[in-house]
Amino acid sequence: MQGTRREGGYTLLEVTISAAILLSMILVVTNLSKSGSDAERYAGRLARATEIGQELMDDMRRGLHSSVRVFHNDAIGNAYASILELSPTAPRIASRLPLLRPAGIFEREPVGTPYTGNMLLFARHAWTATYVTSANHEYNLDVYRVYSYYLRSDGEGLVAGSPIGLNFCRFVSEPLVDGKQIDAIADSTDRQEVLRLLDTGRTTFDVMVQPDPVHTRVQLAWRLGEDPTVPGTIRQIDTGTWTLSTTPLAPRTAPWRLQRDPDRSSDGLLQYRHHSVATNWSPQAYGVGVFSRMDMTGDGFPHGFEVQLIGPASARQVLLRLAILSVNRAGHRAYARSEVIQDCRDL
Repeated sequence: MQGTRREGGYTLLEVTISAAILLSMILVVTNLSKSGSDAERYAGRLARATEIGQELMDDMRRGLHSSVRVFHNDAIGNAYASILELSPTAPRIASRLPLLRPAGIFEREPVGTPYTGNMLLFARHAWTATYVTSANHEYNLDVYRVYSYYLRSDGEGLVAGSPIGLNFCRFVSEPLVDGKQIDAIADSTDRQEVLRLLDTGRTTFDVMVQPDPVHTRVQLAWRLGEDPTVPGTIRQIDTGTWTLSTTPLAPRTAPWRLQRDPDRSSDGLLQYRHHSVATNWSPQAYGVGVFSRMDMTGDGFPHGFEVQLIGPASARQVLLRLAILSVNRAGHRAYARSEVIQDCRDL
């Protein structure tokens, strides 16, 4: 009996099944590879957000470390907040200074008792220099700058439902010499010469010792922390008489304004970093409104920047909390929350 012989090869059904299995395996491997790439990119965005948040915190901490006055939500603090000559291209959104609580603790504020702010405002020591007059008399003078960190609308701006749309800004004022130290110079000739040195950026009349200016020009004298609406708190050096004027001199206009130093100020510290301060419409996990009660009306409050201020003048402390996130819309948004408590001086 002659047996039957099967021809070699595969049937159409076997080929179809094999192709389906192969395509399924390719799809699984592709999805795993894509998930791995997405996870790697997300980890990179998360690390970048954390890095930027820490940089901003460190910048504020360094300023507070050498601060001489931290302004809060009272008549004087609000007066200083109103005289900052902010950039017209970076207007501040609705902001509030923190309320000082000398005997308070850092905590979530109760309903109806707002004491958390979303703006930081303080005066910082800039430099101390010895100014030498033609009579060889020496005077040690302190110079200060006023700093402010605040939020402004960015990109498409604050849009209900959007977690992005805010930039973080830094204002640094022109230098201000200690007005009380100027008033303490009893010799009128010496006082005029010191004012001339301040206005020219020099520290001595001896050009052989100092051929070039070593400091930024100082035009204003300031009585540290006093009410800016009171005549004499801010005075301007009159280059005609080398005396101090209690009213602004041209080209300045009344009332007093503290001009910004463009080299030290920033209209947006997140300008080219593709990140945003988290808005009130961010998911709860982003950490907005941890210490304050959120207000969704108008510009909203506080968004992702919160400030609290406690302690007596000898032991002042500032709580800073900042939440930022990547504006990258691909996949999950990367975000970072930073929180720090900084000791500071309040002279």
